[in-house]
Amino acid sequence: MECPICGGQATLKAERVYYPFRKKNYEILEYSFICKQCNESFSTDELDERNVNQVYNQYRQENGLLFTEEIIELREKYGLSKRKMSLILGWGENTYAMYEKGAIPNESHNTVLELIKDPRQFFHIIVKKKDTMLLSLKEYGEIEEKINHLLKENNIPQICYSYETIPIDEFSGFVKPNYSKLANMAVYFLKQDVGYLVRLNKLLFYSDFLCYKLYKKPISGWNYAAIPQGPVIEKYKFIVDILENDQYLDSKAGFINNEGEIIDKYVTHKNVDSDILNEFEIEILDFIFGYFKNWKTTKIVEFSHKERGWKENHSHKDLISYQKYADDLQVEMS
Repeated sequence: MECPICGGQATLKAERVYYPFRKKNYEILEYSFICKQCNESFSTDELDERNVNQVYNQYRQENGLLFTEEIIELREKYGLSKRKMSLILGWGENTYAMYEKGAIPNESHNTVLELIKDPRQFFHIIVKKKDTMLLSLKEYGEIEEKINHLLKENNIPQICYSYETIPIDEFSGFVKPNYSKLANMAVYFLKQDVGYLVRLNKLLFYSDFLCYKLYKKPISGWNYAAIPQGPVIEKYKFIVDILENDQYLDSKAGFINNEGEIIDKYVTHKNVDSDILNEFEIEILDFIFGYFKNWKTTKIVEFSHKERGWKENHSHKDLISYQKYADDLQVEMS
């Protein structure tokens, strides 16, 4: 990075600071650039956003406020524009757009957003707007049809609705857990002949936590638990069944362990979807695979046992916080 003051070469630095926000101090890892020539520090819009988002994420979690992704998803599932959604809820016409850009909703607005997650509650609001100039009969009909469709879907047990119960918090890296990204991460590693669950779990963990360490946002946002074998995706046996059912992987007998149990090996017949994983995420997967490529699985497990996130949580098989532990990850990406 070129210094805007003297034109010299600047490097990225990070330091732990306490950031004051709404009468409380929040600990974050603050990023900035420092010039090697003039020793001046400066920032960019991207770094400022990364720093502020760390504060906002903690504040939202602490106060039970919806995250940006939830607010966007809520509007999109009803098929409305940001302006139309704002007006239907009786807010200023730009309010919803501001929330989608990252502004934190006030308590009363957050209560309304939580309420209308239920299509039936949103329908009650829509009915009141039927005879106003706000909605045409065509628009009203389209929204009513969308709501009816959502209600029918809610009566069908599908995996995506189970994902809805996973909260956005420090254990998801403050993003909505993304099943498609997790599935494609698994496909990537299975393509490299990483077929056993113990090893696959570790590579998924290190990929997500390294991505959060670098960008303060994980790849899949999945929850990881600390169990005796090291970090694993939460409910991994259930998730593997779903991945197999969705044909992301197939199982076959691998070997018989010392207890006489048949340990399955997994393969995939799919390719990584480049529309799901971007080039930066693929770069991280490439790095993690290369880092552990020549390690035996037992060595990877032992290595994962040195992670502070595992050591402080394994006794009760607790979830591992991205916010609290990712910065201490032993793996560095230059």
